[in-house]
Amino acid sequence: MKIKKYQGFKALRTGQKKKKSIDVTRHWFKSSKKFYQAGQPFQTFVRKASFRQQEMLEKKIRKIVPELEKRAALEIGPGQEPLISKLDFKKIVFLDLSKAIADKLKASIRQSEIIVGDIRKLPPTITKTKERFGTIVINEVLTHLIPSERIKAIQNMLNLTDSILIIDRKQQSLGEIISASRKKGLKILRNFTGKNSIKTTLSRKKIHESSNINARKARQIQLMQVNFKFIKSFFERNGWEITIKDIESNKIVYTVFTAKRK
Repeated sequence: MKIKKYQGFKALRTGQKKKKSIDVTRHWFKSSKKFYQAGQPFQTFVRKASFRQQEMLEKKIRKIVPELEKRAALEIGPGQEPLISKLDFKKIVFLDLSKAIADKLKASIRQSEIIVGDIRKLPPTITKTKERFGTIVINEVLTHLIPSERIKAIQNMLNLTDSILIIDRKQQSLGEIISASRKKGLKILRNFTGKNSIKTTLSRKKIHESSNINARKARQIQLMQVNFKFIKSFFERNGWEITIKDIESNKIVYTVFTAKRK
């Protein structure tokens, strides 16, 4: 998890109140309007992806959707960096929970249909469409559903498409999460070697507290990651062809998962 910047130093010097920031972890599984009111409050894989990684994702979509210029596509959770907007689909539909994000997409991407809605209860404009989608892209959305809701959300769209692309955080073991957090904290603390001041003392304390996590905190982080083994088993039971590729970006491991009807 990204360690938040401590915002209390200026307050200590000037007597001002500390700035309030949204607690990402607390709102992670909530459909909170406040969480998304200013747009996307955290960085996604697509935003951070290198040119080669972006190119790889586009190639995967072209592979699972032959003649995509004749097909429609749906992207769920496009945020402010939609993946399919640069591809030549006959029709592009975006579904996002946030009206603020939807309004920004409408202003920047005019040749598309943008719908405000929830993956857990797809709106009739999507479920009652006469044309089957060539693909549905689910871009870092499952991470925001509690684990028991994820398979059900996928199941609701199986009859709407011939292929699915899922991008999300790969689930790690508790030991891996704790180890990665401590290593990250130690790396940051090295920057304060030989520095002594109120600011650096508070920084060290804050970094130490946030990186030295226990099993309970590691479990909270683990729930925000996606167990692709369950998703793979689900699609295989339904007779779909599967590919899985893990990619690291900004010290976070993501899984790129594709499923196609045989």
